Amino acid sequence: MIRLSQETALVPVLRMKKNTMKYRFSEFVHGKTVTRELDVQALYKRFVRKAWQPIRGQKYQAKIVDVELT
Repeated sequence: MIRLSQETALVPVLRMKKNTMKYRFSEFVHGKTVTRELDVQALYKRFVRKAWQPIRGQKYQAKIVDVELT
């Protein structure tokens, strides 16, 4: 599904699975790019937990985290 969306220039919307797969996340810290490889539980604790954003016009909330698969 990911490969097909890349080949057709679509933006994928995915839900990550709770497994041991590592995701590469880059962020700027003190003017430098820091890249970390985190599993889904670590990503949730670091970036999602208590940071949910409401979806306008819906009763649901979401959080966007842009990662690369490793």
